[in-house]
Amino acid sequence: MTNILPEKSENHEVESTVSHFFKEFKIGTLLNRANVKKTRGVSPVVLFQFLFTLVFTSKSGNQAIL
Repeated sequence: MTNILPEKSENHEVESTVSHFFKEFKIGTLLNRANVKKTRGVSPVVLFQFLFTLVFTSKSGNQAIL
């Protein structure tokens, strides 16, 4: 059980850093200019942040959903 808590803390730090990066470099605006738009479902920015976070937490998409 003690192994899970540091991992969650580390993941939160990565998510915070990725979020800051997206705001700092206005990734949402860049996606909009590239014509990446929402038709339904999840916002493209949220989706890209999720995928970007997966790269730095070394998890697959299946592991992150659980």
